[in-house]
Amino acid sequence: MSLEQKINIIKKFFDIDKIISKSTTPENISKYYRVNKLAYWLFHSKEGFVHMGVTRGDKFKKEDLLEPLKKVSEYIRKSKSAQIAKVLELATGKGANSSYLAQIFPEVDFFGLDLPSGQIDLAQMAAAALKNFKVVEGDFHDLSQFENQSVDLGFIIESLCYSDKKSIVAKEVNRVLKKGGYFIVVDGYSGPKTDTLTMTEILTKRLVEKGMLVNNLETYSKVRGDILKEGFDLVEEEDVSKLVIPTVKRFEKSADLFFKLGFLAKLIIKVLPSEFTHNVVSGYLLPDVLESGFGVYYLSVFRKN
Repeated sequence: MSLEQKINIIKKFFDIDKIISKSTTPENISKYYRVNKLAYWLFHSKEGFVHMGVTRGDKFKKEDLLEPLKKVSEYIRKSKSAQIAKVLELATGKGANSSYLAQIFPEVDFFGLDLPSGQIDLAQMAAAALKNFKVVEGDFHDLSQFENQSVDLGFIIESLCYSDKKSIVAKEVNRVLKKGGYFIVVDGYSGPKTDTLTMTEILTKRLVEKGMLVNNLETYSKVRGDILKEGFDLVEEEDVSKLVIPTVKRFEKSADLFFKLGFLAKLIIKVLPSEFTHNVVSGYLLPDVLESGFGVYYLSVFRKN
């Protein structure tokens, strides 16, 4: 099915101007995740993971959701020769990532930071069962709760995209990291050729972004440059755009089934919060964005110089 056909189907159910005009303040983002606590659990991960899986085999399996955490684990182990003691996760969400890692590395202290009134209550519940995982409220543009050079490794998964001031985030991470400390970023970005997109592709990009309350997906080269300018070196990067397609194909399938409900789908859209129903639009279009190359997904590792 072409993008044009998909957009036409979406227009039969949604006011696309309303989606595109959605505000993306921190309060709105918190509400988005608060509203979608159950949705992510039902349709994505019973273990509490909110990010995409990286599928290196033929078909998606739930273990693929651990792939980004394998990268974090790898660099925790590399840092242990330097007596690593503290790991900071920005935008910890439900706390599933740090909770998982804290059980693998009981000798390491994990801190998870997230906005208030979103899903942080679930992260706090996860942390309560562990001695080496603590959750704090905060905005990743301001890490003043953490002292200079007090963190050995920082990571953020599918959340830096919510910032329109990524250089400020990178500057704060650099400040709290010890010299030689690692900063791992796993996220989605605009493809490299944003100036050649068709009107339909531009509309698709906006719908995908705003359906998930992201204001603007920047190119990977732009974000990487912002981070490097704040005192980091690039250690490694991997384009895994094609490897997350099996995950988003699952979203597309769920969205397609939703649209086939017809009148019932329209009733659901009318009754349920837009923060929930707009996910259908993003899920429906994400495979096209990644397969066409005007959306990309990277695992990146930086080191404080």
